[in-house]
Amino acid sequence: MVRSSAYFTRTTKTRPTIIFGKVFQMLSTPPRKPKNHTVRSREHLTSGEVESLLQAAKGEGRHGQRDATLILLMYRHGLRVSEAISLRWDQVDLKQGVMHGGIWLQPHYLYPI
Repeated sequence: MVRSSAYFTRTTKTRPTIIFGKVFQMLSTPPRKPKNHTVRSREHLTSGEVESLLQAAKGEGRHGQRDATLILLMYRHGLRVSEAISLRWDQVDLKQGVMHGGIWLQPHYLYPI
């Protein structure tokens, strides 16, 4: 009886965890993301697509002009979202119409707005 209970205990402790472990690993592993070049032919927006975004942003909500300006600024200067939201007012000179470089742009350059 001792042997059968030891055998039973050992199988219930190891086998189900191995089976459930493999099933859990299969369920918890997300599918691999396909490479961008296989999904789409380009990585950038065309000027027509940007114009569509600008028109859509202008028509939405009370901050439409602000949103459209931000989209245009990001498009013209190639800014990522994190770079655009980290802009500070001391980097923008509206009188001269330039933007001073920061961490993400060349620090000593002036970029036309």
